[in-house]
Amino acid sequence: MMDYISVRAAAENWGISERRVQKLCEEGRVPGARRFGRNWMLPGDTQKPEDQRLTPRKEKVKGACSSRPGDRNLLSMLREAWELKAHGFDKEFDALLDKLLPLVKARQDEPELYGEWLLISSFKYHPHLSEMIAVLKEAAPYFQGKCSRVILPSSLFPFASLGVFSNYHTEPGNAQEEARLLDEFIPLYASLTGGHGTGADISYRAEMLFYCGDLSTSEILAHKALYTAQTKKQTAIVLASALLMGHIALCKGDADGWQRAIDAVSLANNNSRNSASTQSMIDAMRGILLLELTHPDDIAGWLKTGDFERLASMPQLLPFAHFVHAQYLCRKGEFARLIGFAEVRYPKGIKTLPILDALLALTVATAYLNMGDKARADMFIQHAADRTLPDGLIFPILSYIQLLGGLLEPIVKKSYPSCLPAFLKLKSQLNLAGRRLNPCSTILR
Repeated sequence: MMDYISVRAAAENWGISERRVQKLCEEGRVPGARRFGRNWMLPGDTQKPEDQRLTPRKEKVKGACSSRPGDRNLLSMLREAWELKAHGFDKEFDALLDKLLPLVKARQDEPELYGEWLLISSFKYHPHLSEMIAVLKEAAPYFQGKCSRVILPSSLFPFASLGVFSNYHTEPGNAQEEARLLDEFIPLYASLTGGHGTGADISYRAEMLFYCGDLSTSEILAHKALYTAQTKKQTAIVLASALLMGHIALCKGDADGWQRAIDAVSLANNNSRNSASTQSMIDAMRGILLLELTHPDDIAGWLKTGDFERLASMPQLLPFAHFVHAQYLCRKGEFARLIGFAEVRYPKGIKTLPILDALLALTVATAYLNMGDKARADMFIQHAADRTLPDGLIFPILSYIQLLGGLLEPIVKKSYPSCLPAFLKLKSQLNLAGRRLNPCSTILR
């Protein structure tokens, strides 16, 4: 007799939502699935079907790169390598670059091909800027003042996170040095790519100052980053700037400014070329803004259910999407589910993204506090403090002041006393802003 499992069990086995499993059954894509009333039962040994929403694109990219190098134009193959990297196929990207290296070096009549190879090979080190800069300096002479024919200004900038800062800030205590490196990296990189990445260096500093509590300077730089990015149609950086403006509006108690940020994100959605990557990033950014005003029911459905299968070709977006989903569960009061989700996905934290790591830890701390486990809540708060306060990034901690009550200030005072004056000053400013924004709920609620 065949063993059957429930939709819930299949969802857990496959790492997707129950609704997605039901949809697969309804579409006839699960061999042997049977319906009993309103419920589906699936053969216990059934394998997860391939996601047809992603397969054509993935297979097109991977299939195009499966032929032997030399069979096709080298420039087109370099473009294919960039496509592999952009869609998260790092192993295939590395393998194709290795195959292309002797071929582009042999083309002494077209030295720019080796320059193109060096340019895209710098992304082996992304987002570690010092290594990338060294490779770009080697590549620059081969372009002889011309721009890349592989990485174009219209390409989506290679970050998909809470913003530029959260992507390029990889080591606690090193934020200022990373800002200096980005100031060197972006002009060089943009000069080789016709403007790709324009505004990212300004956006990094705007976000860093926001997290440090300097809202006025941050707001000026956010507008500067937006206008600079718009000159080269850098959608990802425009979105990051709009998201930051939404955060600042909430801090100032500016409901109209928050609505303008939501409108800017929605406009980017309308203007995008139906790119699945861009759409997913927009959903996540819009979700953050809506959750900050406690509108969890208005975020994208896939972020509510945790249907992360759609991000299979954009794994760099996963930590951001996971955080939005965790925030959704927190706002809905599903604390046990939140803890289980976070500890399975990130048992040791998000190692390379300190800001997202800290925010996720604070969200989990909120869940533990509501479950009556203060000791575990304190542990996660301390982890968040260690990821942010070495750089004076007080806002991520402070944004949870109402959710975590009086647990935050003692940890700041004990572990990072130099941050306490700025912490208390910004706390007072945000409390006043929260009252001005009533009856809306702010991030402090």
